Amino acid sequence: MNTDHLTIENLCGEIPKSELVAFERKYNLTLPDDYRGILLKYNCAFIEPSSIVLKHSSDIKDTDIPEAEFGMFFGITDDLPKSLENNYQEYILDGRISPLYLPFARGGGDIFLMSLKGDSKEHIYYWCHEFEDEQPNLLHLADNLNDFLANFR
Repeated sequence: MNTDHLTIENLCGEIPKSELVAFERKYNLTLPDDYRGILLKYNCAFIEPSSIVLKHSSDIKDTDIPEAEFGMFFGITDDLPKSLENNYQEYILDGRISPLYLPFARGGGDIFLMSLKGDSKEHIYYWCHEFEDEQPNLLHLADNLNDFLANFR
């Protein structure tokens, strides 16, 4: 994965692989290798530059937003706003987002999702909270984490 153009700051401290495996087992998930690598190296992480290009944003409720601010990668932590598990429970287990996805990062009040199953496995999406009850409310950003990170500027 190419992150040479980015500065990535660990916000939560490192985690042992066993904690990541425990999260996957608890929720019967298999996280993509690239994402596992980010978690093991940085855990919760802030990225600079933090603007992400939103291609085809007009697909979401006639909105044309050319870019979004990336807040942080969620991680394995007890700090609830930064917690991967807390956000998984809030968005997936509470039924706000399909269990096909993993909320892996925040951008303002919006969420970045990673598909975990099917033909779209590893694809990255932008979920706009302002249109939560409208369809479509997911914007495809990239086919994998590497392509997603390449869109930062």
